[in-house]
Amino acid sequence: MEYDATHWNNKSDSRGTCAPRRLTCRGSLVQVQYRPPSSIPRELIIAIRPWTLRRRQLVFAARPWVEVYDDTWEMADGRVRDGFHHIVLPEYAIVVPVTPDGRFVMIREFKSGAEAICLNAPAGMIVAGEDPLAGARRELLEETGYASEDWRPLGAFRIDGSTGAGRGHLFLARGATRVAAPQPDDTEEIDVVLLEEHALRATLESGGITMMATAFAVALALLALHR
Repeated sequence: MEYDATHWNNKSDSRGTCAPRRLTCRGSLVQVQYRPPSSIPRELIIAIRPWTLRRRQLVFAARPWVEVYDDTWEMADGRVRDGFHHIVLPEYAIVVPVTPDGRFVMIREFKSGAEAICLNAPAGMIVAGEDPLAGARRELLEETGYASEDWRPLGAFRIDGSTGAGRGHLFLARGATRVAAPQPDDTEEIDVVLLEEHALRATLESGGITMMATAFAVALALLALHR
């Protein structure tokens, strides 16, 4: 299977993340171009040229959970290098919910990838065709029984700039209240935890939040709340 252009058809968000700004397809070749965010002073911008994707070959698939591709890239100076890997994972939503009295709704659960019980923010896969905010609302309700009418997007980000490895849509949900009993999936055993801000900050700073995506979402939410 050759490269499918839809796998790279991602939009950059307003915060200037490293998603491609323009995708050009020429036969079997794909050129990815990145435009630095306008907030960076021009004198600090180095003229880095984009690479050209020469080949993308599917080597493993367990859809809809993961696809792994073997890539060959042509560098800006004309050198061609293979052995790169592109990993396609489902897009997902992460929610940092805050109750009207200022407590944060977090969850404790066993994560097989981490091989440990982790403190996380409510999160989950965005199903095909689902709006990220709709997915965030659904996951918050399913995992915690909480709902909110005050949502703020915190951006969309990739964890790994070398392999791709999915994209997370981060949200802050203020005024979150419990409206139902949690309804987790049959493979999820979830403990809903309410944390005061000082306790959440201490846990974050001490490394008690071990999942990078959750740590990042919590940090952005704290910044947004005090901006």
